[in-house]
Amino acid sequence: MASLTHIALKDRSEASREQAREALDRSLQREGIHTANARSTADYQFAIGEHMVMIYVFLVLASLIIASVGGLGLMTVMSINVLERRREIGILRAIGATPNLVKAMVAGEAITVAGIAWGVAVLLAWPLSTALADLMGRSMHGAFDFRVAPLGIALCLVMSLSLAAVASLLPAESALRLTVREALAYE
Repeated sequence: MASLTHIALKDRSEASREQAREALDRSLQREGIHTANARSTADYQFAIGEHMVMIYVFLVLASLIIASVGGLGLMTVMSINVLERRREIGILRAIGATPNLVKAMVAGEAITVAGIAWGVAVLLAWPLSTALADLMGRSMHGAFDFRVAPLGIALCLVMSLSLAAVASLLPAESALRLTVREALAYE
């Protein structure tokens, strides 16, 4: 038969914990009770912390993979957009638009798409995260203190917009490779 017992000590020093553990082990052995494991709360917290680091690293890697796929998808969409708007880009260049203006136009569109996607993601993530925290808390017979990290939301915005700017570089360059004549002749 197995059971788990928690004992709280007034003196929480390592020496006090070790002394209490040895005294408890001796008392239980005299009574014929075998202890398989005696750990302090600090030991449990350390083990849980190590597990949380592994989970955190996994989630960061998963988010990087998702961001890479999203960046490639955005780059593809912007490339198709540039192809479909060759004529408009040609007209802009014919009336004097500089290469930097064309690049800024393509980057601006990509950043706008990323900003809208970020907003939708925040609106969806908030209730889903709350529901998941509630579900996890109930499964562990407790409650999770769910808090939104404004810094995390801001960091995601910066990363999304930066990724969009990088994803727009190749389509913007392809828009600039066209001569005005080629762009105007495109149908």
